[in-house]
Amino acid sequence: MAISAVLIVIATIVVYNHVSNYYYEQDNAARRNPMDNLANFHHQLKEYLVEHEGQYPAEKGVFGLAELVSLLSDLRVKDDKNVWTDPDYLTERITSYAYIASGLSEKEMDVGMPVIFEKPWNRKRVRVLLCDGRVEELELNGINSCSKVVEYYKERVDRTSTAWDILLRNAKYIDGM
Repeated sequence: MAISAVLIVIATIVVYNHVSNYYYEQDNAARRNPMDNLANFHHQLKEYLVEHEGQYPAEKGVFGLAELVSLLSDLRVKDDKNVWTDPDYLTERITSYAYIASGLSEKEMDVGMPVIFEKPWNRKRVRVLLCDGRVEELELNGINSCSKVVEYYKERVDRTSTAWDILLRNAKYIDGM
C-alpha cells in the first residue's frame, strides 16, 4: 500500500513538472529566439525613426526601449526571469537588452554600428542589432560589458565618428546601473 502511495505521488510530481515546463516553454518562445526579438526591435525602430524625423529614442537604456514598446503593444520587454515588466518599474538590472543609440540620429549612424544587443553578463555569446538591420551573433571571448561590445564593433569597422563616443557613453551608463 505504501509503495502505491509513493508511486502516485511520484507520478503526480512528474505530470505537474511536465505541464509546468510546457507552459513555461510556450510563454518563453519569444525569448528562445532572440534573433526574432531583435528583428522586431528593428521593425519598431524603423517606424519610430519615420515618425520622429530620423531621431532614435532619446531615453537611455531600457527607457529608450520602452519608447519603442509603447508604439506597438505586441512587443514588450521581459525581465531576466521571463516576466513581463511594468513600464513604471523598468530598470537596467531586470531587462535583457541594451539600447545604446539614444542621443543619435539615423544620419549620424554608420553601417556596422550597434543599436540594441543582449546584455553580455553571464553569457557566452550575444546577438547584436546593427543600425542597418542586420542581426549578428557575437562570441564574447572576454567581452563582459556593454561598453566592450561597442569597443569591439568600433575596432571592427575602423571608423571614427562622434557617434561612437555617444554609443560608448550610453553603454557605460548601462554598465554602471
